[in-house]
Amino acid sequence: MKYIYFYLTILLSFNAFLSQAQHDGVADIRLVTHQFNCEDQVLFVDLEIKANNPNSEFKLGSHNIRMSHERKTIAPYSSQVNNTNPQGQGESFQISEELDIVGLVMSEDGFSFFYPHTLMGSMDTISSYNVALVSGVGVNIYHNKWTKIGRIKLEINLLDNEPIRINFLDEFQFPRTTITAVDGPGFYDVELGDLENYVFEIPYECRIGVDLPVELTKFTATDKGCEANIQWETATEENAAYFVVEESRDGIHFEELMLVEAFGNSESTRQYEILDEKVWIDNYYRLVQVDMDGTAHYFDPVYLKSSCYDESITSAIEEVFPNPVINQKHVFIKYYSAFPDPSSTVQITDIMGRVVLLQSVALEEGENTVAIPVDRLSTGLYSISLHGEGWFARPKKLVKTK
Repeated sequence: MKYIYFYLTILLSFNAFLSQAQHDGVADIRLVTHQFNCEDQVLFVDLEIKANNPNSEFKLGSHNIRMSHERKTIAPYSSQVNNTNPQGQGESFQISEELDIVGLVMSEDGFSFFYPHTLMGSMDTISSYNVALVSGVGVNIYHNKWTKIGRIKLEINLLDNEPIRINFLDEFQFPRTTITAVDGPGFYDVELGDLENYVFEIPYECRIGVDLPVELTKFTATDKGCEANIQWETATEENAAYFVVEESRDGIHFEELMLVEAFGNSESTRQYEILDEKVWIDNYYRLVQVDMDGTAHYFDPVYLKSSCYDESITSAIEEVFPNPVINQKHVFIKYYSAFPDPSSTVQITDIMGRVVLLQSVALEEGENTVAIPVDRLSTGLYSISLHGEGWFARPKKLVKTK
């Protein structure tokens, strides 16, 4: 009897340990600036979530994320339901766009269905961004990838040029943020990890009563086939050290393209010009002007769609099959080309943007079907694309489940 009691004690303790181990989800949350319109005084931010560490990954279910803000920086809005705008309360704090978590969402383990998010004012300066998981297995939240939940539009009061501050409410505050994880047939509340409170400094050129050291009169990007001609013009300059032209493929994440020395001090028109020789399909360019003391001033980006990847040269990929992939060793790409190309390339990238497969293919004029090996790919979501010298076929999604 002693041994049976000892065995049961060990078994119960082990089960309790497993249960605790299964419920170790920890979520980090942040807001990321997407775009700021100085003239309209409108700020767009993306709400994102990830697991805190490799051992705290979980399957996202229903969630209610609560945020507080300062009344004097964000235009006031009604806390009453606005029937003409069901996705937001009033016009100054509302959902601009659903991103990765809405409707039918497919992941490696199956499907989930979420209602559209709602953004409601629960108190004077507190908003609740929430959604319900209707059915399904939940969405995998990883520690090394931020999942975009949705985009929020904020109308800003440019009073006293103060920064915009939005803070997340944790589990010890009221009302608190709650995130639910799916655990088989049940659910549990995820622990909150790093809540990155959001601060947005009003761009220098948007501040009330502040004179810019550089008066920018022109900033353009012109399509030159497989290059982009970028020009800007200043009417006056005062203590200007240099300009930085930044580039981006998505209009959100910018990297330095080229640094150009400024005239410094000038009362006459000055013109600048550079050439971007490595354009993509979608190109965003942003100009940054830096003063002698290191102060940086950002100007609104411009967009350029390159004709280098014009689909009149080759059509988009027509079909990828089978899709999703279940135990198959190959997928087949079907596409139509307007001309032969013996040295085109098939490329597969994962959800992190990493290239996981490159394969050369001979492209014939007309209809083409090419077999691509996928047996070494892990389960997940991929993007499959086709390109050659001076042309690009728009990619398609590929899902591998087994």
